[in-house]
Amino acid sequence: MSMLCEASIKLASTVELHEIYAIMKEFISGVMECCGLTVSSFGAETEMLECKYYLTDEGPADVSKLPRIPLLPEGHGTQSIVIRTRKSMIINDFVEMFKRMKTTYHADDSDSVHEKIPEDAPHTRSAIIVPLKHAGKVIGAINVQSYRKGAYSESDLRLLESLATHAEAPISIAEYYANAASQIAGRREAESIARICWRLMDEACLGVMLVRESKSNGGLEIVDASELAAASFGMSRQGLRGQTIRGLLGDEAHATLREAVDDALTSGGTRATQPKDTGAIYRVIRTDEDVAAVIVAGAVR
Repeated sequence: MSMLCEASIKLASTVELHEIYAIMKEFISGVMECCGLTVSSFGAETEMLECKYYLTDEGPADVSKLPRIPLLPEGHGTQSIVIRTRKSMIINDFVEMFKRMKTTYHADDSDSVHEKIPEDAPHTRSAIIVPLKHAGKVIGAINVQSYRKGAYSESDLRLLESLATHAEAPISIAEYYANAASQIAGRREAESIARICWRLMDEACLGVMLVRESKSNGGLEIVDASELAAASFGMSRQGLRGQTIRGLLGDEAHATLREAVDDALTSGGTRATQPKDTGAIYRVIRTDEDVAAVIVAGAVR
């Protein structure tokens, strides 16, 4: 579990998707067999699956060449089944399952996609597929593969599900970050990040607080917060505004979080920290010269 905690902190410390996928790959390869790894996104409105990360024996593939794939009807396609049922799946004999599947997709080393597996292609024999969920919705799936039959156990499944839980928010934040940054290209970076954080709060899908140094008491003061962040403290959004981190979490947690905020404001990057006894990981992102967004992952005790 220490590897999972380490991976969780690393995931919370970046808003770059390629870094998130690399962290996921590092954790998975360290705890179970992994000859291939796919992370796909799912759009409920379009009912399309899109490959966001595809790792083979040769390393990460260029997913920009891979087409989007439609969600298949009930009972068809392993990823489609996982997304429709919202339940994980262990496949310990892929060859037998493929015989029963009406539609399959295979990506080769040239990043081309085929509906039939070539005879000379290395065959995936086992796989674990886990749904990615965020704000109550399925947003994609993680697919880990092995060339060995019977490679995975229920323990492996639980580990991958735990990783998915820790990766869901960072992936969503990174997607928001990338989309918003491209939409407002040409404006200063701090404004871009601020817009992203406000969007996250408005959609109320994450616990987000905007904090700055209080001029009256010298501690971190909450400028605004999402409904989810306020609820984690048992307060309304209006009630949380103007509260101090010291008053909410105590001196020790305030000192830890303030260090991360100061670092993020100075460097302009992102920082992750886990104040003792709070039960949560906090990701800090600079949004302006004196304002930082603190994103809460986990329940606050």
